[in-house]
Amino acid sequence: DTVRTPEETRARHKAQVEVMRRSMESMAEQRRKLVQELSVLRREAAQRDALATAAAAAERKQLEEKMRARKEAKTLLAAAESEAAKRVAMVAEAAAAIEA
Repeated sequence: DTVRTPEETRARHKAQVEVMRRSMESMAEQRRKLVQELSVLRREAAQRDALATAAAAAERKQLEEKMRARKEAKTLLAAAESEAAKRVAMVAEAAAAIEA
């Protein structure tokens, strides 16, 4: 091991401090970039969630509309069948009256 003069020791220490300062600045810059990237990712995730929620709501509304239309169609069909049954009964009555 060589003996250093006080000036050499100070210069070496100063150089080490400078290396550490640059390293810390670099880490701080990396941290800023990561925080920024995280912010972008969170914003994108929120947008995806909002789109998924809107899509689910639209799908639910469409399904509800289909079910409502199906129920309405069943009601109309039942009414038509009832009306047809009444007419068949009237025709049968009329036929029986004619035959009698």
